[in-house]
Amino acid sequence: MSAIPPPFIFGGPELFMVLLANVIIFGILGPRWIRAQRASGESPPEAPKSAE
Repeated sequence: MSAIPPPFIFGGPELFMVLLANVIIFGILGPRWIRAQRASGESPPEAPKSAE
């Protein structure tokens, strides 16, 4: 059973894939969305301009 990766022990392959997909989606789309909001003059509350 040592061949099973640790992530599969905690929640199974489905949960692992969902978490991985969320990380990828937010990692790629998150910064682009923030830049788009800043470019349009609207700063989202999650990312104040002073953070950069």
